[in-house]
Formats: sequence, structure tokens, C-alpha cells
Amino acid sequence: MPKKILLIGRASVGKTSIKKTIFEGENSKDLIIHPLEPTRGITSSIYSWMDLELAIFDTSGQELPFLLQDEKKQIKAFDNADVIIYIFDYPSWASDSQEIKEEIKEIENLISRNYIEAKFLLFFHKIDLINKKFRERLNLLKNQIQEILNLPEIKKIYFTSIHPLLIYNTYNAFSEILSGFLRETSDLKHILDNIVKDFPKTMGFITSKNNSIIVQTEINDFDINLINQLHAKIHEISQSTEDETLISKKINYIDLGSKILSVIKDDLKHFNPNFKNLIIFSESFTKDNLNLLLDNLEREFNKYYNKK
Repeated sequence: MPKKILLIGRASVGKTSIKKTIFEGENSKDLIIHPLEPTRGITSSIYSWMDLELAIFDTSGQELPFLLQDEKKQIKAFDNADVIIYIFDYPSWASDSQEIKEEIKEIENLISRNYIEAKFLLFFHKIDLINKKFRERLNLLKNQIQEILNLPEIKKIYFTSIHPLLIYNTYNAFSEILSGFLRETSDLKHILDNIVKDFPKTMGFITSKNNSIIVQTEINDFDINLINQLHAKIHEISQSTEDETLISKKINYIDLGSKILSVIKDDLKHFNPNFKNLIIFSESFTKDNLNLLLDNLEREFNKYYNKK
């Protein structure tokens, strides 16, 4: 049975454009220059993502107030949903943050009232409209949003865009959300977390053949202000050839301005053709430490796949 993903939000925040670029491969430049016609009612489409079948339900932003009041429409939209994503964008947040807060609370109450067992997540869209200096510190904006929303349960907020230079954020958001439904990626995250936690100020990532991050270790003591820069660097590494960036299993260094990090990568395609790279970043570790970490991970991955 397909996993049901519900996209909900105001008109013109980018719900359908996200669906078209991420799941249908439409050119994001064209969608930025030539915006789509507004969605009417509730539309559903079936897609594939790695080994998952997905049913994406796209809702009309203009009809959002009616959807939140009409029980019949709510049943069609919310019933059996696995993930509910409320999408709001930078311009609307800047002008109407209190109204957005009320909409999110209304959806939260609807989910609770109807005992809907879905993940409720937030997409803060169109981050390309934010000044680049502030984009590098999105964790501060995230804290501000959480404080204003003041929800009883903290919601996961993803910062997204379909701008060609920033669209990897949206791919990474869906990769993280959907990987949670795949036993294999959950198991690999468990292995990665267990080993990397013994190496201070170090983070590990696994990327897919589509250059998205599908597994990321817990942040722990790593500098959180570097995370968005790391995601951009991973996107660059994944799209480049070895001659252009990193040679597998060789220590390299990257300059992020405020810090220089050690980085090492390994190829994972021999474990699963849907995977691409394991990439490890460290703020402090030497060549020997990173090689030891890579050896430990490779040994555990081999054990895992030999059991399958």
C-alpha cells in the first residue's frame, strides 16, 4: 500500500512546484519563471521513491479555510495519511506569522481530535529569498519560529527551496522523511550513530544515487552552525567526479570559512545500488582516527549485509 503524503498550506507557497520538481523532475528554473496555475480541490498522484510507493495528495491553498472546516474534505485529505506537511514560505511568515501560527494550531487540533496517526511536519519554503548570511544560520531562525509557534510538541522544521542552487535542501528533507519508512536506512542510521558517537565533533552521512542525504548521524557536539554548509558541500561532492573533489578513502580538507574540516568518503554502491557515498566530516580528528572510523563502519556494514 502506498505511503500517503499530504501537502497543505496557503495559496502560492509552492506546494505543487515542490511536487513537480522533486517527484516529476520538472525544471525548477521554468517553474520559478513561469508559476503554475493554482491547484483546485484535492489532487492525488502516485510516485516511486527508492523502494517506496507514494501517494502525494496536493491541496488547494485558496480553499484551505474551507478544508479546515469541511469534515468531508478533511476525510479525503487526512484519512490514512502517513505524513502531513504544512508548507509556509518566507514572505508569508514575514507578513503573517501569527495567522500561520493559528493555522498550524488548527491543523494540530484536527489531527488530535480525529486521532490521526501521521507525522506532522513543517516546510519553511523559498529560503532563496533570505539573505545568504542569514541562510548560513538557519538554526537561529528555527529557534525563533519554534518560540513563536509555542506548540505543546516541537515540530520538525525543514528549510526548503526549488532554486537550482538550493533545491538539494528539499531533496534532503524528503529523503530524511521517507527513509524513516525503510527498514534498511533505519538500520544503517543505527550503525552509523553507534560508531560515530565515540568520535567527538564528527558527523557521518549516507547519500543516495540521486545525490540526496538519506542518513545523517545525530549532531551531538558538532558545531550546529556548520550543518547547512555541510549539506551544500555534500551536494557538491555527490555531483562531482572523483578527479574534481574527493578520492575514495583518502583524507581531504575543506574550508568552510570559520573552520577547516577533515573529510573522507567511501563508495556504498556495492551494498545497495540505490546508495552512493558514505561521507565523514570531523572538526578535530587526524588521518589515523578517520581511517579507523571508516574501517569500523565498513566492518559493521559488511556484517549487516552478510546477514541479509
